Parts: sequence; C-alpha cells; structure tokens
Amino acid sequence: MSTSIAGPARRRSIRRTLVVFSLALVLLPSLVVGAIGVMLGYQAQLQNTRDELSAAADLKQIEIDRWVAERESDLSVLATETGLQQSLHAMLQSPEGSPERLAAYSEVAVRLRGFLRKKVAFVELSLLDAETGSVAVSTEVSAEGQSHFGETYFEKGREGLFLQPPIFDPTINAPTIVIARPVQESAGEVEAVLVGRANLADLGALIQAKTGLGRTGETYLVSKERFYLAGSERAGTEETVKTVTSTGIRTALSRQDGAGRYLNYRDEEVVGAYRWLPNLRVALIIEQSQSVAVAAAVQQVLPVLGVTIVAVALASGIVIPLTRRIVGPIIELTEAATEIAAGDLERTVPVQRSDEIGVLAQAFNSMTARLRALIDTLEQRVAERTRGLQTAAEVARATTSILDPDELLRQVVDLVRERFNLYYVGLFLLDEKREYAVLQAGTGEAGQQMLAQGHRLEVGGNSMIGQCTARAEARIALDVGEEAVRFDNPLLPETRSEMALPLRSRGQVIGAVTVQSTEESAFDQAEIAVMQTMADQVAVGIDNAHLFVEAQDALAEMEAIYQRYQRQAWVAYQAARAVTGYQQTDAGMKPLAEEVLPEVQQAVSQHSPIIQSGNGDENPPALVVPVTLAGQPIGALGIQAKGGKRQWSAEDIALAEAISEQFALAAENLRLVDETQRRAARERLTSEITARMRETLDIEMVLKRATNEIGQALGLAALNVRLDVETGVADE
Repeated sequence: MSTSIAGPARRRSIRRTLVVFSLALVLLPSLVVGAIGVMLGYQAQLQNTRDELSAAADLKQIEIDRWVAERESDLSVLATETGLQQSLHAMLQSPEGSPERLAAYSEVAVRLRGFLRKKVAFVELSLLDAETGSVAVSTEVSAEGQSHFGETYFEKGREGLFLQPPIFDPTINAPTIVIARPVQESAGEVEAVLVGRANLADLGALIQAKTGLGRTGETYLVSKERFYLAGSERAGTEETVKTVTSTGIRTALSRQDGAGRYLNYRDEEVVGAYRWLPNLRVALIIEQSQSVAVAAAVQQVLPVLGVTIVAVALASGIVIPLTRRIVGPIIELTEAATEIAAGDLERTVPVQRSDEIGVLAQAFNSMTARLRALIDTLEQRVAERTRGLQTAAEVARATTSILDPDELLRQVVDLVRERFNLYYVGLFLLDEKREYAVLQAGTGEAGQQMLAQGHRLEVGGNSMIGQCTARAEARIALDVGEEAVRFDNPLLPETRSEMALPLRSRGQVIGAVTVQSTEESAFDQAEIAVMQTMADQVAVGIDNAHLFVEAQDALAEMEAIYQRYQRQAWVAYQAARAVTGYQQTDAGMKPLAEEVLPEVQQAVSQHSPIIQSGNGDENPPALVVPVTLAGQPIGALGIQAKGGKRQWSAEDIALAEAISEQFALAAENLRLVDETQRRAARERLTSEITARMRETLDIEMVLKRATNEIGQALGLAALNVRLDVETGVADE
C-alpha cells in the first residue's frame, strides 16, 4: 500500500521540481537580461542628457566669453580714440574754471555720452584722474568729483585692462560688472583711468536664449558669494537678490567643470552641467529636471521589456514537455547574459534551433546588437545635436541682431546650407494678395538665377512650397521620385530629398523655406525639429523687422506732432513777452528790444551757425548759433568779438552750440513752469469762487456773489448774470 502511494507521489514531486527548476532557468536569465537592458538603457539616456547639457554649457560659455570680450573691446576702442585723448589732455592741462578747460570738458562729456548711447550694454562711463582717483568726467554728472582712490579697479586700471567680477549694485537694483583701463596721452603717460559699468541685463538676455532644454530647463550664473546674478525666466525676479547653493554650484565655484545628478538650489532632483567662467569669475549652471530624463529612459527600455515578456510567455507554454531540452539553452543564455553584464557586448548566442528557444536567442542577440549600436552612436548623436544647437543659436542671433529683412534671409539660407551640408536652401515669402510664394533668397548659382527670373510658386499649387503655405504644415519628401505633389526644378537636377517648412509668425503663415539634399532619406526627426525651430525663428525675425520699420514711422509721426505742438506753444509764449532778448557788453546787460544781429534770421532759417569774419570795428567778427528745441528754432545766440579780426575755431563753435542747447532746455523749463503756475492760479481762483458761492443756499445770494467774484477776478467794469425762470439756466 505504501509503495503504490509513494511512487506516484514521488513522480509528481520530481515532475514539479523539474517544472519549477526549468521555469526558474527560463525566468531568471530573462529577468537578468531585462534588468541589464533597463539599466544600460537608463544609464545611456542619462549619459546622453549629460552630454547634451555639457554641449549646451560649452556653447553658452563661448557666447558669454564673446560678450565679455566685446565689452572690453568697446572700452578699449573708446580709450584709444584720438579725439578723446586730445580733449582729455587739454582739459587736465588747463587751469580750473578756464574757458579752455570748460570747452575740453564739454567735448569729453559729449564723446562719453555719445559712446554710451551706441553701446547700451554700459550704464555709466567715467574718467578718473590717474593721480588723485577723483572722477573728472562722468555720464552721471552727480558722480563727478567723487574719489575712487584705493579701489581695486582704479589701481589695476592704471596698469592695464581690468575686469572686476560681478557685484550687486543697489543703486540700479541689479548686478553689474566694472571694466577699467588706462587712457594715455601722446607721450605714453597715463593721464586717466576709463571705467565702464555694465548692466548684466544684456548678459541675462543672452543666457535666456533657447538651449533646447524645454520647460524644465534652467540656465543661470552664480557669483563667488553665491548670489543669483542672471538667468532664465523660470527663476523669477525674486531670485535675483538671493544666495543659492547646490552640489553643482559648489563644485563650479571651486573652479571645477563637470556634469551629473544632484539636488538644485530648490531641492529638486536635476541633471546638470556646470562650468567655471574664469573671465567673469562666476559659475555657469545648466540644469534639466531628472524626471524628463527618466521619462525618456523609460521609453528607451520598453522594447527590451517587451522582448523579455514575450520570451518568458513562450517558454512557460512549452516548459513541461521540453524541460530537459530547455535546460541547456537556458544555461547558455545565462552565461551570455553574465558576460554581457561584465562588459563583453560582442558576446552572442548561437542560434541552432527554430523553436521558441531559437526565437529567444535571436531576440537576445538583437537586444545585444541594439545596445552595441546605442553605445557606438552616442558620440555621433551628441555631435549632431550639438551642431543643430549651434546652428539654431547662430540663426537666433541673426534674427535678433539684423533688422534688414533681405540681409537676414541671405545669411539664414547660407548658414543652414553650410552647417547641414545641403545641396540647396531657398526662402519664399507670400505676396500681398497671398496668391504666390515669391523667392526672396537662395543659395548657389541656381538661387541667383531664380532670383533674377523672379521665381514664384502658386499658393496651393502643384508644388511642395505651394501645399506647405496653403496648409500651414511641413511637406517632407525623403525620395522626391515618389512625391506626387512637387515642382521639378530644372536648375536643381540633383535633388533627392526635400523639405518644405512653413514660416509662421503670430499664428499666420508668411512664407516657407525649402531644404534640398542630393542624398535619399537625408533628414531624420532631430534635423526636422531643429530646422522647423529655425524656420519659426526666421519668421519671427522677419516680423520683428517689419514691426521695427512701423515703429520708426510711428515715432517720426509722434515727433512731428510734438514739434508742431511745441512750435505753437512758443509762438503763443513769445507773443506775450515784451522783451525778445538781451545784450551783454562791457557796459552791462540791457534788453535788445527790436535790435538783433542781421545774421540771426539767417541762422534761424538755415538751422545752422552763421560765421562772419568781420572787416573792422564797425563790422566786427560775429558768430550766431540757432537755439533749437526738438529740432525747432526758438531763438538765437549771437557773439561779437572785440577788435577787427578773429577766426572762429571749431572749439568756439562747439562751445556756443553747447551753451545754446542748455539755454533751450532752460527756456523750455521756464515756459512749462510759467504755464503750470498760470493753470494753478486759474484753478485756485475757480475753487475760491465756487467755495464762496456754496456758503449760502439762497439763490439770490449765490448770483450776487458769483457776479461780484467773477467781476473782481476778471477786472470787469460791469457784469450781468440772469437766471432763466423756466429752464433754471443762468445767462451772462
């Protein structure tokens, strides 16, 4: 009895053990392979993200270094300007308060202000006396006379070009950098130190430029004191005056470059790249949310997990009858997985069967091959994406710096063709009726011929450009021979792949760009995305250029209206004045009345100085300079020299014009004050009369007081006020 029961039980136990053991042999290697695939895919994606961030950081570092070099070059150009050096030397060598010193000071100040208007990155320019360190001339007049002796930038600026690291300036509530360099006279002696203070807002705009990091990306600068200096809009304005810290910030401030995963200054998990910028002595940080990189990694490993699941399901269905046959191949797969995990990606499993085990071996080899291809092509992908980012950045700089649409289009097509090694690039804009897309820029000899012929394509017609502009969507032909709707251009016979991308601005298609290659299937998804981004940037740049022209026209119209108003106001103001001018002589000052120099009318009508050399005491030398306000003449300043002869120099004319400018501003201020006082007096008188009338509720008394107050205020001999009984309206 016991033998008959134990035999089947033992057989069932052995069968169960074999099944369990066989399933274990199938499941364990599959899970190991899947885990390895997931791990390698995850690590590869994170490495790819780090490489992209490092490339973006290198590109931003180049742009920031170029920005600093441009500011230093601008200051050097000003410091070595011959006119500035001569005027400064004349000013410092002239006695205090002398006309020569005042004239030279005016010339230096005009040059500094003119340079500041052209170089908007600077907020203040100052010239410090090389001996005392006091401010001799500054675009901020209130700063003149202040001593900077002992300041690092003053001491270093006397020796050569010096750049002070960014600091937070409370006067403008923003970070600034100070650049200083010596100004030498003709003999080589240092006479002054030119100091320029630059606002980092311009550099902040450069940092905010697109880096391809998406909404979770952030780029910013941190000072050695860990102040947040400038960065992307995601940071918010409240962050600009706070100290920040993170592993990336601390590493960069220790003058080490790198990339990795860490918690940013908001305690968020990020993947970041950091650089130490020796020129500015600040840290550059570029970060992206780790969740974005993880999501991309998950997408990479899903096919591997799918293969693993399929393999496990097939093996489980046949494991019972084929347990012994499965054991051997499973062991082989396990050994291969172990070797691959150890780093031998060249290891493959020989496929000797056509059943499920053979399918599993093929899937395993395919997965290994994909891993090898992924690792082998990482550097190539990083290089291609870096090239796309660099090209997009160059196009972005062109669209923001060039306001001439024709020049912008020429540079864009040449840049895209050169960077992507293309056969032809052409750019079309829609005409006013939006019936045709007209070629505006094209590369090569074919582009020049088509431009000369006025090449155009009908919107919605039988061409990729026509369909692209009509439907507001891209048209891509990886093999032009199979494209049904395409214009076969005889000037471009070697085209094999073509893209037509719409130019969209503010939700409207304004044109399209055609990109052509001599290779089939020349465009992948990454290049298509980069080129569409560049097309959108070009469209915005074209629209901005048109808006700039419209803004200039509107500004000119506003200036004309303002000048007309000001001319009318001055006509009325001068009509109320009994004295038209004054004359200063050795005998004193007296009103001119109707006596004016004969050259005054000519100077006012010509809007330019009139110079009379003179020929004796009766006709002495004279200089007449028009006094203009907003381009309109309101008077003239006349100067007569003593003696019979005098040559008016350029410095004399410049001084007279500077005095006339100040006189015009002072006269306008006095007119405005006078007008304001008259209005205030009128309003005060009206308020007093109204208050007195409201002191009583008797209508007769109100009329009497109104008559009395108005008559006294206006100095009238008689005033009648009648009340219409029927309508209740008072008549005068």
